[in-house]
Amino acid sequence: MPLKKFRQIHDVITDGGPFVGLLSAFIDQPHAAWLLVACDMPLLGRRLIEALVRRRNPRKFSTAFVKVGGGMIEPLCTIYEPRIFPILQKQFDQGQRSLLKILEEVVIKRVACSNPEALRSVNRLKDLNEIMSLKIKKDGFYEKIAPSA
Repeated sequence: MPLKKFRQIHDVITDGGPFVGLLSAFIDQPHAAWLLVACDMPLLGRRLIEALVRRRNPRKFSTAFVKVGGGMIEPLCTIYEPRIFPILQKQFDQGQRSLLKILEEVVIKRVACSNPEALRSVNRLKDLNEIMSLKIKKDGFYEKIAPSA
């Protein structure tokens, strides 16, 4: 789909990362909820995003996946509600840029992610090689490919 069909929202400062991207989106549309998804999660699919949207709770500050077992919040696959905007502004003014720290301090809807591999980021060549060693199963989950003999 050509990008010309979509209106662009430019970051309020350059090189500010996802925090500034989200803040810029709220500055542009302060009453909208925003689904923030990292661009480096190649295994994240439609089914998982739909599951997050179905479990959305607009009365909370956000709806976020937590990884089963560790319970760690994934701030880069999260729905951010308009009520979090003033907190983002305050943190930005104080030089804070960590979405995870904010999510740990506010009331959020936690959604268990039963497929944590899907939230995996690819930041290095090693990460890419590990991702390439996975195969998708019929249920949308991933498993290691056994080395060939």
